[in-house]
Amino acid sequence: MLYCLGQESALRRPPACMPPYLALLLCSGVVFFLLRLDRKQSPHASVALWVPTLWLLSVSSKPLGAWLGAQGTVEGGSQWDQVLLGCLLVLGVVILATRQHDWSNIIREHGWVLLIVGYMLFSTVWSGILVISFKRWIRELLALIMMFLILSDVAPKAAVATLIRRSAYILIPFSMMLIKYFPFYGVAYGHWDGKQMWVGMAMHKNSLGRLCMVSAFFITWALIRRINVPKIQRIKYHTAAELGVLALSLYMLKGAPNAYSTTSIVALFVGVGLLAALFWMRKKAIQPSPWVLGAAAAMVIAYGTLTPLLGGATLGHMAGAMGRDDTLTGRTDIWAAVMPTVLSNPLIGVGFGGYWTSATIDAVGENECHNGFLEVLLELGLIGLVLISAYVISCSRKATALLQQDFDWGCLWTCYIFMSLVHNVGESSVSTFCSQLTAIVLLLSGALGSAAVVGWKGSVPLQRGRCGRRVSCLMVK
Repeated sequence: MLYCLGQESALRRPPACMPPYLALLLCSGVVFFLLRLDRKQSPHASVALWVPTLWLLSVSSKPLGAWLGAQGTVEGGSQWDQVLLGCLLVLGVVILATRQHDWSNIIREHGWVLLIVGYMLFSTVWSGILVISFKRWIRELLALIMMFLILSDVAPKAAVATLIRRSAYILIPFSMMLIKYFPFYGVAYGHWDGKQMWVGMAMHKNSLGRLCMVSAFFITWALIRRINVPKIQRIKYHTAAELGVLALSLYMLKGAPNAYSTTSIVALFVGVGLLAALFWMRKKAIQPSPWVLGAAAAMVIAYGTLTPLLGGATLGHMAGAMGRDDTLTGRTDIWAAVMPTVLSNPLIGVGFGGYWTSATIDAVGENECHNGFLEVLLELGLIGLVLISAYVISCSRKATALLQQDFDWGCLWTCYIFMSLVHNVGESSVSTFCSQLTAIVLLLSGALGSAAVVGWKGSVPLQRGRCGRRVSCLMVK
């Protein structure tokens, strides 16, 4: 692999201040130092936590086959990726088998996720490419197992924080290194306009934008939390290191000239704005209602669904303000190409994993709809959209209730939910749990979902106190 990096990068290498191999060595040292800081931050993290870490890294970056030069197919991927995911699946099942679970409680608290994954499996029956669709569904099953691993960890919140932090510490520095010193892997050119774009460890500038958005927001949240919570352990150089990763994330989010991810930038602004609003409401002793944020989530879903159905008319003014053309960088053409298929199967769709093949990619000129809600309608139909909407709204209401018990984690969950919804107006991820942003929302629901379960009237359930009486969770710090 190192030989390939050196040979290929020599084909397109701009003048650099140091040899590429030296940059690779120094970057590896920086990442090792960051992981050492992460170990000090989470000293009780188990070795088993590296299984979901590797999974999150795999869904946040290029496929393994792309690094090893293996030519995979659109339908099945490369053999290296199949081996990696198979090993993670086996390891995940083995680890879960060694842990005790209250499956009835898990089913009750995460019923929407199980129902969505079950419907995905059922819909493969009418996909037309049953075997390929089933293989793609196995990836969703793997995501579900990763959620169970976090849920069953002795410290679920610390575990999910470790996963997000590790992915930022590894992928952000290496992305910057690839862009500058190995442009064959870190730089690509858009097939719509031919402009140079930064991709780093990701597959596309939009994927890199999503990675930077997720990392920048998490580090911002972690820095604020470290200031506001005195009991958090202070580690030497930790804040300075995270500020460095944050700076790299924001720099790469800016992207190459005229080739940046507008959707990711907007979603990050929404997340930071919502975070500031929640802190302001806390200062004013205003408790947001679960129903209000649930209704807000439903409105964003409705807006995102109508956008491609109306040909992008709802985004026209915003696109002009962000420097984009009337076609939203080709999105309206993609939406028009897949719309006949959507309208021909409006209720149940074409089946999970049943549309994007080599033939359809050649015909459409893209491998996704660039709108997550249209992607759901395409493969899972209106039934799938209702199920996923119910899951997201349920998560938003639980996250709002969690604000009363654990404000910081309630903020993180709430903001990531709305960032995901806004991001799916222009990109596709909500249709699968194997995309970085949706995966993080899933992992957070596993780590935090049992902490606050919202009733139909928005009330927080009662818990047992030490004396055996039932006490309100609102009184529990």
